[in-house]
Amino acid sequence: MKIVVAFALALFTYIAHADGILVGTVTRVWDGDTITLRTLEGETEKIRLVGIDAPEKGQPHWKDSWSWLKRTINNRTVTVKWIGRDRTGSQRLLGTIYVAGENFNLLMVCRGQAWYYRQYAASL
Repeated sequence: MKIVVAFALALFTYIAHADGILVGTVTRVWDGDTITLRTLEGETEKIRLVGIDAPEKGQPHWKDSWSWLKRTINNRTVTVKWIGRDRTGSQRLLGTIYVAGENFNLLMVCRGQAWYYRQYAASL
């Protein structure tokens, strides 16, 4: 429970300093923490869910995490509050995803589909 509360507080801190907001349709779910969004303007952005980490392809439970996120948000309209770009060179936006006001980064952790990634969140 302490981890979930710490995660929620960290996310609210990031949201308060958000650089921008995008609205669009999720067109692809890469894994449990990365999606592709087609904005209302027709642009495509790859989004990394900030503050969480989910199993990568080939790791235990990756398919569960990926399929849950895919079933839940693929082809849905979402709002992304983003805070910057990933420093890995992939140029993914780092953001928090909302569907009907519900924080999906936090929901991934609460549902056991991802972990709060303190090191990653603290380095932003």
